[in-house]
Amino acid sequence: MLNPRAGIVKGTYNVDPLTYVAGTVQLHGSRGPSPLVMTFGRRITKGTTGYMTYRTGDWAIGSWGPAFEDRQNHSSMALGITTVDVKDSYQIEMLAGVMRSNLLLDRTWTVDESTRVRVGTNLSSTTGLVVSVGGDRRVTQHTRLGLAVEVALSGGISFNLK
Repeated sequence: MLNPRAGIVKGTYNVDPLTYVAGTVQLHGSRGPSPLVMTFGRRITKGTTGYMTYRTGDWAIGSWGPAFEDRQNHSSMALGITTVDVKDSYQIEMLAGVMRSNLLLDRTWTVDESTRVRVGTNLSSTTGLVVSVGGDRRVTQHTRLGLAVEVALSGGISFNLK
């Protein structure tokens, strides 16, 4: 109801116990066609899921919608594998898109009942190599405190406190 008057509609459909389809639509009113994100996933093993995500990005039908040079989100296709185990998890994703492509590797370990450590790297055509290290610890039943450091080869260092 307030500016920018945008809404998000999400949905998930389980085709069978091993396969799912998820979609997200960003509703922008009459400013142009809505960007769509579709994810198709299938469980490969007990703890591993493979997925494919397609993003339409901002698009136009004739003059309805943003011109190409004014688009902020561009289309892309990603293939990935993610696994979750009691003690650790990992994610590998390869994304190919109109304006950027990247390769993501991420690993998370559970050190003890309340502490997790995460190490990740992202090799991107736009930002180059980015390496991040972080962790979080449970401080109460419903609260976690975490810190992450991200170093980009293109010249940036960021600290994230959550």
